[in-house]
Amino acid sequence: MKNSNSIPNDIEIEENTTEKSSKKTTIIMVICFCVFIFGFMCLLFCKPNNSKVKVRKEVKVERAEAKNLSKIPSKTPVIRVGEKFKFKISRDVFFNGNMNNVYLTIKVPQDEKNRQKISNLKIEPKPQRFVEKSDGKYAVIFLRAPRGKTHVSIEGEAVVRTYNLAIAEKINKNIDKVLTEEEKQSYLKEEEGLDTTSRLINMSVKTQIPTATNDVDTVKNIFDFVFEHMTYDKMELNKNKGALRAFQSGRGVCEEFADLFVSLCRVKGIPAKVVEGFDLPFLDEQKDFYTGHTWAEVYFPEYGWVTFDPTNSVPQKIKKQLKKLEITPYDFLSKITKYKTYLILDSKMITAKYEGSGSISSKNLKIDYDKI
Repeated sequence: MKNSNSIPNDIEIEENTTEKSSKKTTIIMVICFCVFIFGFMCLLFCKPNNSKVKVRKEVKVERAEAKNLSKIPSKTPVIRVGEKFKFKISRDVFFNGNMNNVYLTIKVPQDEKNRQKISNLKIEPKPQRFVEKSDGKYAVIFLRAPRGKTHVSIEGEAVVRTYNLAIAEKINKNIDKVLTEEEKQSYLKEEEGLDTTSRLINMSVKTQIPTATNDVDTVKNIFDFVFEHMTYDKMELNKNKGALRAFQSGRGVCEEFADLFVSLCRVKGIPAKVVEGFDLPFLDEQKDFYTGHTWAEVYFPEYGWVTFDPTNSVPQKIKKQLKKLEITPYDFLSKITKYKTYLILDSKMITAKYEGSGSISSKNLKIDYDKI
């Protein structure tokens, strides 16, 4: 068998020299002709930085990014809806001075119809008594002569459910009691941190937030405005600026986002309120730093009180891309946080009465929790 990779002998080379030379010349001429035709066609039809080519490239990128943004999956929370878990909410209370017979009053988590069920509560130090008020249940802790630091904790078990707009529209009925006119007005008025009479906020509502044909779409428009107007800034933590100052600075944390969102809803004539507690984080986040959260609920006659959480730390780059792709902020965030869960508790409600002199402060509020 002849080896195709072997070197031919001198006789074969000599016999094929003329024939190969002729073929070589022909091939060269064909290649030159093709190169000439190709170059001519390029000059005729192609231009450097051709706008059509650029547009096609941009459209391709936009479509790819739109596909990615529209298909962002909902994140899985540590605690799922309807899943029982145990929790421990703790804080350090510092006593500076000479005080005696101190009564600490703290709000305790309680059942919230269609939203959470609380059981097996244990509070340390053990409360002297419990007090029922119009806004909830409070534990009164008596300390005879506290000095330095006292660790206060609330342990228990809970099952939580989040009543967001997607669920409300699916159920399609008012799961809460119908508000009286007096109750409705109480959720439309100005309160501390909720600046509904501000001329600046009212002008902005008229000029920058369109009124839709129904309250649900109007609230979505308000949600989108807060998303675009506000930037999450950890440096604003614990400043409690309220809606007006949040609007003016355009920066804040959950409290500022919620205060502004609720104020804008009220200016639009839609009942809304600020809700305190803990949003239970997702699997890909750390939970040991959680120190409380603030969000909002909006009342619709057809659904009842519906959860809206406008707080976000979405980078400006993504915000611009969403706007370019005409994906609304509400649609974007509601998809990601579809299964987010919350434990409702106004953890800031702690007061003290005492004899003597000095001051009391509370720090290091946090929540620990795990599945049962």
